[in-house]
Amino acid sequence: MGTESARRANDLAVHASRVTAESGEMIGKVVQTMSGIDESPRCIGDIVDVIDGIAFQTHILEQAVAAFNVHVGLDKAESGPR
Repeated sequence: MGTESARRANDLAVHASRVTAESGEMIGKVVQTMSGIDESPRCIGDIVDVIDGIAFQTHILEQAVAAFNVHVGLDKAESGPR
């Protein structure tokens, strides 16, 4: 009976060792996933910043075009009909 108990204890220890190793791998994957989730808001923030920059530049361009059109309209009005 002592040999059987020792064999069973050894089997349980081997199994526990495997479970521990698998748990370590899972924890590593969870940490990696959480890091990816942590980076996502920063990426979204970067994209929003780029879109804001494009919107601002478009607004400035629209103002420049409007000012140009006003300037061209004033020049035509000042020079009279041709």
